[in-house]
Amino acid sequence: KGCIRMSKELPVLKVTMLGRFSVSWGEKDIAFKRTTSTKALQLFQILLYTKETGIQRTRLLDYLYSRDELADMANNLRVTSHRLKKMLVDAGLPEYDYIQIKKGVYKWNSPMEVEVDALELKKLIEKSEETEDIRTKMELLTKACRTYKGEFLPELSGEDWALLESVEYKKVYEKALKEREKTWENESMKAFPLSEEEIECLKKEGRI
Repeated sequence: KGCIRMSKELPVLKVTMLGRFSVSWGEKDIAFKRTTSTKALQLFQILLYTKETGIQRTRLLDYLYSRDELADMANNLRVTSHRLKKMLVDAGLPEYDYIQIKKGVYKWNSPMEVEVDALELKKLIEKSEETEDIRTKMELLTKACRTYKGEFLPELSGEDWALLESVEYKKVYEKALKEREKTWENESMKAFPLSEEEIECLKKEGRI
């Protein structure tokens, strides 16, 4: 099953991590049972977030079990991985070998493309820094600002790694907002008005 190539015919798996955690596949919202293992859900979130590079097993164990006193973390990870695969199928996703393990690196592996809002925001910011064209820059910054919906994975705010990421995203958002503010009054930039949320944020900070 894991050898099936990614299909362009399958809907994109869209993942929201900013402001809340939610997953949709095509027209369907993916809901997990209340009995879903918390660790399996966390593993799912970590694998999705690190989907482009994967994550070293040692770091993954630290993210998942650093606060737990477990005699055999490796065995717990195996059990959690099995639960995750079952959880995804139970939620309506196709059967597949979603976890790829190579040379101690765990990586998300799926038959459909995956879009994660937090990762998309990072790409938009990177592109805005690379371009010298002011209109293109504003388009990218506008999209980035509107992608940011709040704290990164708020349900995991007690986890050190998630908290650090959340702080970083807030900084990135505020920096992008300042960049937009600089050109806001420029006549040629009227096509990119600030959203109500952005205006409210600027008012709170006393900048407008």
